[in-house]
Amino acid sequence: MKDQLKLIFELNQLDLKVHEFEDRLERIPVRRDEIETLLQEKKTALEGKSGESARLEKTKRDKEGEVALAESRLTEFQAKLSQIKTNKEYQAALKEIAETKKSDKAMEDEILELMTRIDTLKKEQQELDETLKGASESFEKERAELEAEEKKLRAGITEVEQERQKILSQVEASVLGQYQKIKKVRKEAVTFVEGGTCRGCNMHIPPQLYIEIQKSKAVHTCPSCHRILYLAPKAENPSEIGNKEVMS
Repeated sequence: MKDQLKLIFELNQLDLKVHEFEDRLERIPVRRDEIETLLQEKKTALEGKSGESARLEKTKRDKEGEVALAESRLTEFQAKLSQIKTNKEYQAALKEIAETKKSDKAMEDEILELMTRIDTLKKEQQELDETLKGASESFEKERAELEAEEKKLRAGITEVEQERQKILSQVEASVLGQYQKIKKVRKEAVTFVEGGTCRGCNMHIPPQLYIEIQKSKAVHTCPSCHRILYLAPKAENPSEIGNKEVMS
């Protein structure tokens, strides 16, 4: 039975390794999605700045067109002033010229404000573009690392599975059945017992049970966590336990 306990302990270690590899594999697509999302957010931000810049450029062009049209009208008004015969018409023309100049000045101010905003946006676009390039390079590098890790983990699982099959072929059906039953409840189905303590739950093992465990004649489980108990390499021997019990 001692050999069976050793085999079941080794099987548990291999299963834990498979669990670890599988957990790491599951995290890879999650991390890949995270960096893709971050990259897409930066792309969206850059596209937003580009779209806003294009919209402001169009608004600026429209305003410039309106200013050009207003200046053309002013030229016409001023050319006609000398042809006006009545004072009323002259005053009306002067008023229209003044209003046109006022409107023209307001549009020129709006154009200057638009130019300032466009310059700011262009700087922000340049910064975002540089950030995006850096993020893209980092993403490609990390993606390559993730792919390499994924390949390595899958190869590791295949290797461990081969070792598991060798051990499974040597484990007795009754022992394997007990192990598998515990495995459904606990990821770590086998644990060390050392110094009279279960290392799985850190609960004290009854002295008599500890003596039986050291004899390695049967499979024993922890009364508290129900894991299969495997004697730690440096555990005390039965005679030492017996002597301690007499002394106590």
